[in-house]
Amino acid sequence: MLGPPPSAPNPALPAAVPLLHGAVWSDGSACLAALAGARAELLATITAAGAALIPATPLRAPAELDAALRALGVEPQPYTEGQSPRTRLFGQIYTSTAYPAAATIPLHHELSYRAAPPALLSFLCAQPAAAGGETPLLDGARFVEDGPPEVIDSFRGRSLCYRKRMHGGFGLGKSWQAHFETDDRAAVEATLAADGATFEWTADGGLLVEQLRPALQPHPRTGALCWRHQATLWHPSHLGAAGLRLRAAVGADALPTDVRWAGGAPIDDALIEAARAAEWAHARLRPWVAGDLLLVDNLRVAHGRAPFTGPRAVLVGMGGWPA
Repeated sequence: MLGPPPSAPNPALPAAVPLLHGAVWSDGSACLAALAGARAELLATITAAGAALIPATPLRAPAELDAALRALGVEPQPYTEGQSPRTRLFGQIYTSTAYPAAATIPLHHELSYRAAPPALLSFLCAQPAAAGGETPLLDGARFVEDGPPEVIDSFRGRSLCYRKRMHGGFGLGKSWQAHFETDDRAAVEATLAADGATFEWTADGGLLVEQLRPALQPHPRTGALCWRHQATLWHPSHLGAAGLRLRAAVGADALPTDVRWAGGAPIDDALIEAARAAEWAHARLRPWVAGDLLLVDNLRVAHGRAPFTGPRAVLVGMGGWPA
């Protein structure tokens, strides 16, 4: 398993993801008012750069992140069909992925296996880790231009098949009830049908879903071709030797998640490792500071998580692009 990308001597997000400095906050209400007043500027920055960071705000609580998104004209949406283990804290505000602190989370675009993934992600640092725990970012549009051609061209023009096997209450991974935040089968079927997914209820009460998505997709607002998928996260090799042993032991068809080429052919382990290494090499990060609010264009910029020590609390909200 790869570690996080090295920090620069003065760690900072890349030039394409500018930092917004200069704000002086008196309290949460003043911060929310300032965000609402700067809404057009912030959205323009995110459109141009892929992300924007508002550093060291007084915001800490889930309800405050909800309010910040609404001040920007974003309606927080549920984490429907989300694969990551999270806890919903307030409305549609969640904890960040609850993977072990020592694990590295590969770079990915949230819910990119869905037909309409959330356009905007927000991260609020309530408590930075004692060490590590950064959220690296990868500009998918720049990566198409600057990434290794042998990696980019291997995915160019091809579609991925995301396969998800969900149990009905006991088994590997998350249950379908947890994925869809409901125990209503009809509601789940309607969601999947609207998403263009193929699905099958299994004899043991579980659910098997397949979704086909292009590996590279044009951005809906700018037209720029973007590296946008979750292949390096869904491929079992992201768990290192343990993931590959699990695949060998139970077979790829029994894994909670798997990704293949459209048509069912497996993606070569070496190609995934090369893609994962290239993503980390082109990603940039900076240490979290309490109150940092990071807004990310999820259709362009991928995110991950570096390993960490000590308590860490980063809140997550997501939604569509404001009208």
